[in-house]
Amino acid sequence: MNHNQLQLHILLSSILRLLSNNQLNIESDRVNF
Repeated sequence: MNHNQLQLHILLSSILRLLSNNQLNIESDRVNF
């Protein structure tokens, strides 16, 4: 893996993690209602 690929991989991982966290938050919000 070269440097650019590594940065891209880290960026994608971060985005996926953020999306999963948001999904979990949305689910818990729904349960609270």
